[in-house]
Amino acid sequence: MYRASTPRHVFYFDIDPEKYFKSMQITYSQDGTQVLVKNKDDLTFGTEDSEGEVQYMAYFQLSQEDTKAFDKTRPFVSLQVRMLDQHDNVVTSPIVRFRVQKVLNDEVLS
Repeated sequence: MYRASTPRHVFYFDIDPEKYFKSMQITYSQDGTQVLVKNKDDLTFGTEDSEGEVQYMAYFQLSQEDTKAFDKTRPFVSLQVRMLDQHDNVVTSPIVRFRVQKVLNDEVLS
């Protein structure tokens, strides 16, 4: 992911996350410090048909300001999704790490 860019992050599910989960939280951190949090209200929900099987998805697009919040001197960002189901069980994803790429000019374009 590049700083000052607008990447779309897509999450796939076998069940309909919009109906099944009461709340969802996507946390981005660097070196143990929380940088950005997105919630269920920030997500768009949809489906995708793949070889006759329906996959549910939730996605959102980070803003230029969101990606600029990542410290360019720390090369990695960790991401984790936590979800609260209809029975008050919390489901937590594995932590995913990805590299934050530097840009020559991180001015917000408009």
